[in-house]
Amino acid sequence: MDLQALIDVNKLWYKIYPYTAEHALSVYGKKSGKVLEMGVFSGGISKYLADTYKDFDQTIVTDDPAFTDAVASWLKSEGIDKVKTFTAPLDSTPFNSDMFDLVILRGAFFFIRENPSILSEIYRILKPGGTGFVGGGFGKGVPDETINEIKEESKIQNDNLGRVRVTISQLQSIINTVKLDDKIKITEEGGVWLEIKKDM
Repeated sequence: MDLQALIDVNKLWYKIYPYTAEHALSVYGKKSGKVLEMGVFSGGISKYLADTYKDFDQTIVTDDPAFTDAVASWLKSEGIDKVKTFTAPLDSTPFNSDMFDLVILRGAFFFIRENPSILSEIYRILKPGGTGFVGGGFGKGVPDETINEIKEESKIQNDNLGRVRVTISQLQSIINTVKLDDKIKITEEGGVWLEIKKDM
């Protein structure tokens, strides 16, 4: 994906990330732990968590070294120096198994339709009892006026990036492929999200 286009769409969503982050936290159920944000739509949620909560140990991994550098530079310019950044394939991260309490992948349908094994990787690196929040959408609770501010431009920018749309039945097939049927719930509040829960 084009680096500047990714930066532009992430900037456009700046007002949305707090709602997406709080949606993820409501699924997770805690305000502390080790958090991983994945993919080239990362950064905004990590910044919000770093600004708002003191008890998260945060990491970002993307599969694009130029974007990893860009998001690391942006976070530093915002005065955030505690978020670690890595570049690695999303289906083969450098992290140990059972490492993260919460893993977030927004804009996931750009990736998981063609590469369902990303879901297996998320499950592997989650701690027992951990939560994955994977999908696309604004997140719940976003005021209509905030959505309306960016809706049309977001559609244009995401289409230019090659937006991927999936049906619920396609998502269920993806989940079946990686044999995580009993670990993943599909929800449609504030978008379409996969809520992954790892057994204790």
